[in-house]
Amino acid sequence: SNNARNGLLDSLREWITRHPAQGLNLDKSAKVEGIVGLPQGLLIFAARPILDDQRSLPVAGTLIMGRRFDALAVTRLGSQLLVSVAIYPLQSSTIPDSVLRAQDRLGAKDTTYIDTSLDRMAYGYTLLRDVEGAPVAIVRVDSPRDIKQQGQRTVRWCSGTRTWRES
Repeated sequence: SNNARNGLLDSLREWITRHPAQGLNLDKSAKVEGIVGLPQGLLIFAARPILDDQRSLPVAGTLIMGRRFDALAVTRLGSQLLVSVAIYPLQSSTIPDSVLRAQDRLGAKDTTYIDTSLDRMAYGYTLLRDVEGAPVAIVRVDSPRDIKQQGQRTVRWCSGTRTWRES
């Protein structure tokens, strides 16, 4: 709706005002791209200086583009990767306990965490950082643990074969 779009634009303008190096005052070679966390959710963000063809004149302004990184975008990403993907903005009040536990294990050194506590599923977590490097969301990828089950079947088969040969 127009109200939601206007609210998003207002939030983006406010963010750019607070972070002028990321969206204003760009020099000729500058480029900014990445994720921005706004109250309405996450935004894929890019900014480039507006230049003449010869790059000889001063910067004439800044071209800023953004796209919401919402549930539909996450679903499309998961479909392309053939895995289940979920993204939890850190500003959200509804982050599952499992994600909060993973957040405790993620930091500057440990950029990923894999939870293999369940037999049939593995959950991979990583921090999604904004254009300035601050954490804005946690990404969770769910993957069946077929490889573990296949390995266990192979070990059982090999053990059974060895026992059969020894008898």
